[in-house]
Amino acid sequence: MKVSCLQENLNWALGIVCRGLSRLKTESSKVIIETVGNNLILRTASSEMSIRCRISAKVVVSGMVVMSAQLLAGLVGILPKDRIDIDVIAGRTIITCARFTANFNSLKSDLPSYTWLESGISTGIDVSDLRTALNRVTFAAGDESRPLLSGINLLLKDKTATFAAVDGFRLAVMELPLKVAVKQVVNIVIPAKSLDIFNQCIADRSGVVKLIVNLETKQVFLRAENIEMVTQTIPGRYPNYGSLIPAKFATIVEVNRVELLRSLRAVSSFTRETGTVRFFITKTSGDQGELTITAKSKDEERDTSKHDIVVTVDGVDAKIAFKPNYIISALSKLNSERVSLSLNTPTSPGVIHPVDGDNYTYVVMPMFVAW
Repeated sequence: MKVSCLQENLNWALGIVCRGLSRLKTESSKVIIETVGNNLILRTASSEMSIRCRISAKVVVSGMVVMSAQLLAGLVGILPKDRIDIDVIAGRTIITCARFTANFNSLKSDLPSYTWLESGISTGIDVSDLRTALNRVTFAAGDESRPLLSGINLLLKDKTATFAAVDGFRLAVMELPLKVAVKQVVNIVIPAKSLDIFNQCIADRSGVVKLIVNLETKQVFLRAENIEMVTQTIPGRYPNYGSLIPAKFATIVEVNRVELLRSLRAVSSFTRETGTVRFFITKTSGDQGELTITAKSKDEERDTSKHDIVVTVDGVDAKIAFKPNYIISALSKLNSERVSLSLNTPTSPGVIHPVDGDNYTYVVMPMFVAW
């Protein structure tokens, strides 16, 4: 193989590959570099997924080489912004840039093989919409001790995509419009880690993400410009999370999101042992009210914290206790000025919605305390 490319392009592509490697379950840190037409394709893989990216290059002799991703990235990152020549000769890879030359052993490929077929149920999602949904949903997925809950449930129906994650204590759901209606309903589970990696990799991309689901191979293909990912789906039937969302509420509180977030962060230092904050909602006049957040350490006589926030209240006075990190993690992902907190009883789940009306729902289970 004999190719040339720009240092900044190769450095960017290696950054994408190494970002994926840092999150993948693999002892290997190898990257496969191969020529396709007038492009270089860099890819890596694990048993769960494979990610690859494409950069333009001058291809003199086509071919493929396997190298250490971290070693190559460390070298390319400090080279000048100039042309890089890659020559593979008799099992050796020679990297030349300006006056610098490095000589590497070419490695054997033991990476899992994936078929990059673009066949199946195909549609598209706006990049910014997809990134918003993944930021707001994937954090609520469970750990890998329960494989099914470590994934994201993706439901495709007509021109709507619904992403959902649940871990037994909280549920995050967001709906997105599809660019093209799907011809059949798709209900699958995708590893949250795979979607997280793809989300990080497309941070500077724009346009539309191409989404293809192949039900026969049980794979999902995603492409944003010159970054692509293929991942296996998780087998099994995802829980019916719709039953966790109450149909009606006794109390709906509307509050400034930033103020609520600041208050929760302030009191959370008092909850290291108890892990609980208490919400008291009290109507004062008309639809005006007060949300009081309190926290106590185990030594209740010495260590307490209390914050009051002016809110609007629809319904009756209420009280409930939450694990503060579960609320903070959701509020920090939103950008709306105000949010609503909908409640029933102290033992029923609370539901958070952005007041600006986007299709996001966050359900969090209460903590049981002695009132």
